Amino acid sequence: EVRLYLALREAAHQRLFAHVPWLRSHLFGAVESYARGIKVDTSKLEDVVGQFDPSNPEQLQDALQQGMFQPEDTPEQKASLARLETAL
Repeated sequence: EVRLYLALREAAHQRLFAHVPWLRSHLFGAVESYARGIKVDTSKLEDVVGQFDPSNPEQLQDALQQGMFQPEDTPEQKASLARLETAL
């Protein structure tokens, strides 16, 4: 049943993209708009990494799970993500 579901879903996506010419550019535009807002604060990253003890890998794993390296989304990124979610 899972394979049938996936096959039908893929067929529906193929048909949709083939018959709705603006959809592909709309999705790519939303992804590009989101990506333009990504900023990496290297000084903050250096500060955070400098606090880690290399002999304690659990500390790094905990930081990753808590989203310490996850950048904050800008309002523009949130709007782009909403457009993308709506289209999908």
